[in-house]
Amino acid sequence: MSLKEINERATEERVRKFFKNDFKRWMLLSGTSLADLQSPSINDMPSSPSYGNSNEDKITINIDAKVVVAEVVRVISSLEPQQKKTLTLHHLQGRDLTEVSEAIQRTNRQCHRILNKAYLAFAYGYQIESLLVYRDVATV
Repeated sequence: MSLKEINERATEERVRKFFKNDFKRWMLLSGTSLADLQSPSINDMPSSPSYGNSNEDKITINIDAKVVVAEVVRVISSLEPQQKKTLTLHHLQGRDLTEVSEAIQRTNRQCHRILNKAYLAFAYGYQIESLLVYRDVATV
């Protein structure tokens, strides 16, 4: 059995897009309080039949979002300290790279390298979906 070769740049970009787009949506979805969902009220007024359960769908989405957010936090927590701090500041706290590089006392270029390494490590550790991008390897 052989390991497939990872396309590091494409993987870094996939993780970057995950944090920029998907993770922000998951964060918003997980922030919905279960108390905000209205419970069905029972009264004696006639109503049309309901097909589907909107509250159940909302709860399911909320639970899924909390699972994703918990997995992201778990993986980030397992990274090397500098990678952990860089990803946390940049993606969880929303600081731009200049602020992050000042906080970790590195140049912008060094900060960018640390962030790219963190993206790769994150892609290996994230278990909900594969963020790894593989190279097309021609067999001889």
